[in-house]
Amino acid sequence: MEKKFKVVILNAPHPSFEIERELLQDIADLDVVWCESSEEIVKVVSDADGLMVADIPILLTEKMIEQFERLRVISVYGVGTDRIDVKAARRHGIVVTNAPDYGISEVADHTMALILSLTRKIHVFDKSFREVGWARLR
Repeated sequence: MEKKFKVVILNAPHPSFEIERELLQDIADLDVVWCESSEEIVKVVSDADGLMVADIPILLTEKMIEQFERLRVISVYGVGTDRIDVKAARRHGIVVTNAPDYGISEVADHTMALILSLTRKIHVFDKSFREVGWARLR
């Protein structure tokens, strides 16, 4: 039997990885870990073939990346790759991917809702309501 790839999911915010497990079950073993230091990250990723990341507390530097001997791909759950030294990854033959369209409609909707809230002073009325109650505002 052919050896499976090792894929590490690092600091992902959601509790279930059923979709990832289902998609990768035939080709990869999946390790879900939470790391808060560069040493922890290097330890768990050093023998991985793939890395999926969401919220990384520190920058993946070239010093760290060069220790990821088997790593071939870093996939970001979201838009930003600002926590990864992408140029260093490229130099080490690692492809960095992201989801450039993730949440753009939701962010636009939220922005418009905040603008409307400010123009209609919803935050002022909400604060008053919470402090004195509906009956006293009438």
